[in-house]
Order: sequence, then C-alpha cells, then structure tokens
Amino acid sequence: MSTSEQQETEMRKAVAPIANLPESWTPENPLTKWEGVELDTAGNIVEIVGRNTEMEGTLDVAKLLEQLPHLKVLDLHSHNLSGTFNTTEKFRALPLVKLDLWRHDA
Repeated sequence: MSTSEQQETEMRKAVAPIANLPESWTPENPLTKWEGVELDTAGNIVEIVGRNTEMEGTLDVAKLLEQLPHLKVLDLHSHNLSGTFNTTEKFRALPLVKLDLWRHDA
C-alpha cells in the first residue's frame, strides 16, 4: 500500500464515526472529490478544511495528524467534535502551518 493510500485509509477511519460530515465526504467518493480536502501532486493530504459543518463525534486529532505527515492546514472551526489532543514528538515534527480547532470540545 502506498503512503497516499495509507493516508486515505486513516482519514476515512478517523471520520467514519462522525455525524454531519460534509456531503462530499462519502465512502464512494475519492478524496480528490471531498470538499475542503486538498492533496499534493503525490496524492498526500496537505489540507483539511471543515469549517462550520456541524460535525459531531469523537476525533483523536493528534493521532490523525500523525497519520498525515504532509498536512499543512487543519481547520475544523465551529463544530461539535470532542476527543483527545495529546502532542507527541512525532506530532511536534509535523509541517503544520495552520491549526484551527476553535469551538472544539476536546
């Protein structure tokens, strides 16, 4: 399995239990069709923007970020997600440019 396929698998597992996902975030759609998800030319997830989507559920943000080593932007502003956010050395080494979890219930 390629790195981009592993990232897609991890992303799909992370959001599977979450309610009120954006309409395009379905198992049938490839990540290239997911609104707010951007990939680089190698197929790595580099941006996730899910602002004001009313998502609800539990998300282990730190674990998700560790599975997406090329991610530069994570913007989950204004939603009803809860979960853990424990930083590790691996997390601190990420190339994140923007992390917005405003109104996140973690």
